[in-house]
Amino acid sequence: MCKYLVVVFVCLLKIAFASECRRIGDCACEYYDGTGIELKQILAIGEQPLRTNASNGDAYYFSPCKETTITTYDDNANITSNDCKKGYTLCKYDKEKNALIRLGELKETQFTSIDGLYLSYIKPNHSNPSTGTVLLIMLFVGLLSYFVIGATVNAFYIGARGMEVIPHLDFWRSLPGLVRDGAQFLQNGCRVPHRAPDPDSYDAI
Repeated sequence: MCKYLVVVFVCLLKIAFASECRRIGDCACEYYDGTGIELKQILAIGEQPLRTNASNGDAYYFSPCKETTITTYDDNANITSNDCKKGYTLCKYDKEKNALIRLGELKETQFTSIDGLYLSYIKPNHSNPSTGTVLLIMLFVGLLSYFVIGATVNAFYIGARGMEVIPHLDFWRSLPGLVRDGAQFLQNGCRVPHRAPDPDSYDAI
Protein backbone atom coordinates (compact mmCIF):
# COMPACT_ATOMS: atom_id res chain seq x y z
CA MET A 1 0.00 0.00 0.00
CA CYS A 2 2.82 2.39 0.87
CA LYS A 3 4.43 1.79 -2.51
CA TYR A 4 1.26 2.88 -4.31
CA LEU A 5 1.02 6.00 -2.15
CA VAL A 6 4.62 6.91 -3.01
CA VAL A 7 3.96 6.44 -6.72
CA VAL A 8 0.85 8.63 -6.55
CA PHE A 9 2.75 11.30 -4.60
CA VAL A 10 5.58 11.36 -7.15
CA CYS A 11 3.11 11.64 -10.02
CA LEU A 12 1.34 14.54 -8.35
CA LEU A 13 4.64 16.33 -7.81
CA LYS A 14 5.61 15.81 -11.44
CA ILE A 15 2.29 17.22 -12.64
CA ALA A 16 2.60 20.21 -10.32
CA PHE A 17 6.13 21.08 -11.42
CA ALA A 18 5.31 20.44 -15.09
CA SER A 19 2.67 23.21 -15.05
CA GLU A 20 4.82 25.68 -13.10
CA CYS A 21 6.46 28.37 -15.20
CA ARG A 22 9.29 29.90 -13.17
CA ARG A 23 9.89 33.60 -13.76
CA ILE A 24 13.38 34.29 -15.15
CA GLY A 25 12.92 37.96 -16.03
CA ASP A 26 10.40 40.70 -16.63
CA CYS A 27 9.33 39.14 -19.94
CA ALA A 28 9.86 35.41 -19.66
CA CYS A 29 9.26 32.30 -17.62
CA GLU A 30 10.63 28.78 -17.94
CA TYR A 31 9.18 25.31 -17.40
CA TYR A 32 11.11 22.45 -15.82
CA ASP A 33 11.99 20.99 -19.25
CA GLY A 34 13.63 24.20 -20.49
CA THR A 35 10.75 25.47 -22.63
CA GLY A 36 8.99 28.64 -21.62
CA ILE A 37 7.06 31.76 -22.53
CA GLU A 38 8.69 34.85 -24.03
CA LEU A 39 6.66 38.08 -24.29
CA LYS A 40 9.24 40.39 -25.88
CA GLN A 41 7.77 39.70 -29.30
CA ILE A 42 4.57 41.44 -28.21
CA LEU A 43 6.47 44.67 -27.61
CA ALA A 44 8.26 44.31 -30.95
CA ILE A 45 4.93 44.60 -32.75
CA GLY A 46 4.57 48.32 -32.15
CA GLU A 47 6.09 49.34 -28.84
CA GLN A 48 2.63 50.43 -27.74
CA PRO A 49 0.54 49.03 -24.87
CA LEU A 50 -2.11 46.54 -25.89
CA ARG A 51 -5.67 47.80 -25.50
CA THR A 52 -8.99 46.03 -25.30
CA ASN A 53 -12.43 47.55 -24.81
CA ALA A 54 -15.09 45.94 -22.64
CA SER A 55 -18.78 45.93 -23.53
CA ASN A 56 -19.62 48.16 -20.55
CA GLY A 57 -17.35 50.94 -21.79
CA ASP A 58 -14.30 50.08 -19.68
CA ALA A 59 -10.89 49.79 -21.33
CA TYR A 60 -7.80 47.81 -20.36
CA TYR A 61 -4.18 48.56 -21.24
CA PHE A 62 -1.43 45.96 -21.00
CA SER A 63 2.29 46.75 -21.30
CA PRO A 64 4.36 43.57 -20.85
CA CYS A 65 8.07 43.65 -20.01
CA LYS A 66 8.24 47.32 -19.09
CA GLU A 67 6.20 49.91 -17.28
CA THR A 68 4.67 52.80 -19.18
CA THR A 69 2.57 55.79 -18.19
CA ILE A 70 -0.61 57.56 -19.22
CA THR A 71 -0.32 61.26 -18.54
CA THR A 72 -3.31 62.35 -20.61
CA TYR A 73 -6.28 60.22 -21.64
CA ASP A 74 -7.25 61.11 -25.19
CA ASP A 75 -10.66 59.42 -25.03
CA ASN A 76 -11.74 61.57 -22.10
CA ALA A 77 -9.76 64.61 -21.00
CA ASN A 78 -11.91 65.17 -17.90
CA ILE A 79 -11.05 62.05 -15.92
CA THR A 80 -11.38 62.37 -12.15
CA SER A 81 -8.15 60.53 -11.21
CA ASN A 82 -5.18 58.91 -12.93
CA ASP A 83 -3.21 56.25 -11.03
CA CYS A 84 -1.54 55.04 -14.24
CA LYS A 85 0.65 58.13 -14.54
CA LYS A 86 2.88 56.54 -11.84
CA GLY A 87 3.76 53.71 -14.22
CA TYR A 88 1.88 50.51 -14.94
CA THR A 89 1.91 47.18 -16.73
CA LEU A 90 -1.86 46.76 -16.46
CA CYS A 91 -4.20 49.76 -16.37
CA LYS A 92 -7.98 50.02 -16.44
CA TYR A 93 -10.19 52.88 -17.52
CA ASP A 94 -13.31 52.71 -15.36
CA LYS A 95 -16.15 54.39 -17.24
CA GLU A 96 -18.45 54.55 -14.21
CA LYS A 97 -15.83 56.29 -12.06
CA ASN A 98 -14.31 58.10 -15.05
CA ALA A 99 -10.86 57.22 -13.72
CA LEU A 100 -7.69 55.38 -14.71
CA ILE A 101 -6.88 52.65 -12.18
CA ARG A 102 -3.51 50.94 -11.98
CA LEU A 103 -3.99 47.18 -11.65
CA GLY A 104 -0.42 45.94 -12.00
CA GLU A 105 3.23 46.88 -11.73
CA LEU A 106 6.33 45.28 -13.23
CA LYS A 107 7.53 43.86 -9.91
CA GLU A 108 4.18 42.11 -9.48
CA THR A 109 4.37 40.23 -12.79
CA GLN A 110 3.43 36.57 -12.48
CA PHE A 111 3.05 33.84 -15.09
CA THR A 112 0.14 31.44 -14.70
CA SER A 113 -1.15 28.70 -16.99
CA ILE A 114 -4.84 27.95 -17.53
CA ASP A 115 -5.88 24.54 -18.82
CA GLY A 116 -6.79 24.74 -22.47
CA LEU A 117 -5.05 28.10 -23.00
CA TYR A 118 -1.89 28.06 -25.07
CA LEU A 119 0.27 31.06 -25.87
CA SER A 120 1.90 31.40 -29.27
CA TYR A 121 4.90 33.25 -27.92
CA ILE A 122 6.93 30.25 -26.81
CA LYS A 123 10.67 30.38 -26.27
CA PRO A 124 12.29 28.32 -29.04
CA ASN A 125 15.58 27.69 -27.29
CA HIS A 126 16.23 25.78 -24.12
CA SER A 127 18.46 27.41 -21.55
CA ASN A 128 20.70 24.38 -21.13
CA PRO A 129 24.18 24.85 -19.68
CA SER A 130 27.00 25.21 -22.18
CA THR A 131 29.60 22.53 -22.82
CA GLY A 132 32.24 24.55 -20.98
CA THR A 133 30.01 24.85 -17.92
CA VAL A 134 29.37 21.10 -17.89
CA LEU A 135 33.10 20.35 -18.19
CA LEU A 136 33.94 22.77 -15.36
CA ILE A 137 31.32 21.18 -13.12
CA MET A 138 32.65 17.71 -13.90
CA LEU A 139 36.22 18.86 -13.21
CA PHE A 140 35.25 20.43 -9.89
CA VAL A 141 33.29 17.36 -8.78
CA GLY A 142 36.15 15.07 -9.83
CA LEU A 143 38.80 17.07 -7.95
CA LEU A 144 36.61 17.32 -4.86
CA SER A 145 35.96 13.57 -4.87
CA TYR A 146 39.67 12.87 -5.42
CA PHE A 147 40.80 14.96 -2.44
CA VAL A 148 38.02 13.83 -0.09
CA ILE A 149 38.39 10.11 -0.83
CA GLY A 150 42.20 10.29 -0.91
CA ALA A 151 42.41 12.20 2.37
CA THR A 152 39.98 9.75 4.01
CA VAL A 153 42.02 6.73 2.90
CA ASN A 154 45.33 8.29 4.00
CA ALA A 155 43.94 9.34 7.37
CA PHE A 156 42.06 6.21 8.41
CA TYR A 157 43.89 3.39 6.63
CA ILE A 158 47.47 4.64 6.44
CA GLY A 159 47.37 6.78 9.58
CA ALA A 160 48.69 9.95 7.94
CA ARG A 161 48.39 13.24 9.79
CA GLY A 162 48.65 16.90 8.85
CA MET A 163 49.75 17.63 5.30
CA GLU A 164 50.42 13.95 4.73
CA VAL A 165 46.70 13.24 4.38
CA ILE A 166 46.73 14.99 0.96
CA PRO A 167 46.81 12.27 -1.71
CA HIS A 168 49.97 12.18 -3.86
CA LEU A 169 51.51 14.99 -1.84
CA ASP A 170 54.87 14.77 -3.64
CA PHE A 171 53.18 15.40 -6.98
CA TRP A 172 51.34 18.49 -5.73
CA ARG A 173 54.54 19.85 -4.21
CA SER A 174 56.38 19.44 -7.50
CA LEU A 175 53.47 20.79 -9.60
CA PRO A 176 54.68 24.45 -9.61
CA GLY A 177 58.08 23.31 -10.89
CA LEU A 178 56.45 21.17 -13.57
CA VAL A 179 54.33 24.11 -14.68
CA ARG A 180 57.41 26.34 -14.81
CA ASP A 181 59.32 23.76 -16.88
CA GLY A 182 56.38 23.42 -19.25
CA ALA A 183 56.17 27.18 -19.73
CA GLN A 184 59.91 27.38 -20.43
CA PHE A 185 59.60 24.49 -22.89
CA LEU A 186 56.92 26.35 -24.83
CA GLN A 187 58.86 29.61 -24.63
CA ASN A 188 61.90 27.90 -26.19
CA GLY A 189 59.86 26.74 -29.16
CA CYS A 190 59.31 23.23 -27.79
CA ARG A 191 63.08 22.65 -27.65
CA VAL A 192 64.74 21.15 -24.61
CA PRO A 193 67.30 23.66 -23.23
CA HIS A 194 70.84 22.43 -22.70
CA ARG A 195 71.59 21.85 -19.03
CA ALA A 196 74.74 20.84 -17.24
CA PRO A 197 74.44 17.30 -15.87
CA ASP A 198 73.71 16.85 -12.20
CA PRO A 199 77.06 16.24 -10.45
CA ASP A 200 75.47 13.39 -8.52
CA SER A 201 74.06 11.71 -11.63
CA TYR A 202 75.61 8.91 -13.68
CA ASP A 203 76.14 11.25 -16.69
CA ALA A 204 78.50 13.45 -14.67
CA ILE A 205 80.98 10.60 -14.12
